Amino acid sequence: MSDEEWDNSIVVITDDDGKDTEFFILDEAEYKDGRYLLAVETEHLEDDEAEAVILKEVGEDADNLVYEEPADEDFEAIAKLFDSRLEDYDVEV
Repeated sequence: MSDEEWDNSIVVITDDDGKDTEFFILDEAEYKDGRYLLAVETEHLEDDEAEAVILKEVGEDADNLVYEEPADEDFEAIAKLFDSRLEDYDVEV
């Protein structure tokens, strides 16, 4: 993976307390007119048992995209979608 591809695969999420966490994007998908990311914290990227998160793009704030956790009723379907697309990872709900 080139440096440019690596840079495009990293997002920084700022929580409500102002804490920044860097995530590596494993995959992205469209579902019900929404865009979703499957991401893992970069500090845990090499861990065999790293836990990934699913994030839904919900809009823009200034120059940044805004993400949140998907609605409960969509979560399992989105997790199954990612699981069917990724051969190198196991997605458990």
